[in-house]
Amino acid sequence: FARAIGDFAVGPSFCAMSCSAFLHRILIRDLPRRKRCSYLCFTLALLVALASFSCIGPVKTVVFNRAVGYEWEPLAKTLLLLVMVPLLILYSVLVSVWRSPSALVLAICGPYGLVYALLAIRVVASSGTYPAWVAWLLYYASETRAAVVMPMIWSAINDVTPPDLAVRVYPLIFFAVQVGGILGSALAVKARAFGGVTGILFVQAAAFVVIIGAVRLACRLASAPSD
Repeated sequence: FARAIGDFAVGPSFCAMSCSAFLHRILIRDLPRRKRCSYLCFTLALLVALASFSCIGPVKTVVFNRAVGYEWEPLAKTLLLLVMVPLLILYSVLVSVWRSPSALVLAICGPYGLVYALLAIRVVASSGTYPAWVAWLLYYASETRAAVVMPMIWSAINDVTPPDLAVRVYPLIFFAVQVGGILGSALAVKARAFGGVTGILFVQAAAFVVIIGAVRLACRLASAPSD
């Protein structure tokens, strides 16, 4: 009986220590500060990338159906391959030319952010109407980004992550990315609260600014000497 009482008394303390050690390991608190901040920046970039992508999908479809017509969407999907192939070839060329992930993220995400900003300004200038070319450009910009943006960020993460560390770091990143997808879908539902289509387009442009800054900072921290 006394032994059972002793086990009961020790049990909660042991569980608390185990939970604390588990959280310490999951949150990679034992890594050097610069390394830990680097992975947090990478996680932020992926979270924002998926959140913004999940957000723009429904908006892209609504704008296309209003400005062009839903009957044209099968043709748009068919022509997507003709747009995707040259883009992937260009991406492969940029990867081979620029070995630096910081330069690559600027070269890829910069034009996407600029496209969304220009589309938002055009919609504002036209008093909320959507010309057909705006719908087509928005459609292909939103469809093609999934093929290059997130794989590019993951390639940057893989470059600085040894296999033994990947086992610990990647689950945390995956969890944060899924949260980003949920937040993006919620943002699409509440699009009117953010200014409708125009506000969402400006959010997309801002998201690419965040992605560029987060990845470049993450690469800088990853390459810096450990403190």
